[in-house]
Amino acid sequence: QERIWVGMEPLNVFSSIKKKTPDVIIMDTILENDNDGIEIVKELQQQHTIPVIYSTGNSDIATIKRLKETNPKGIIFKPIEKQMLLDIINSIFNVENNTIPKKRNSP
Repeated sequence: QERIWVGMEPLNVFSSIKKKTPDVIIMDTILENDNDGIEIVKELQQQHTIPVIYSTGNSDIATIKRLKETNPKGIIFKPIEKQMLLDIINSIFNVENNTIPKKRNSP
């Protein structure tokens, strides 16, 4: 089964990933309470190897440089185009027909 989870608070991200590891993370660069999505991804990458797609409204050079430091699988600029998001997800999983693969069994 697919795992889709939406969270806005950093603490929710860390506790949720401990319970169930997602197949991909779509992370905004700016979260509630001025939290930094890029910094959260850096922390997650210390313990997990989950593909990340960033969503951002910022296209300045400094932001793009920071995003690229985390080696994301994709960067989507707002407003988000559904097909672009699906194309990036498909490229991560090498699937066709805009479907997300069934979740593999976790140990």
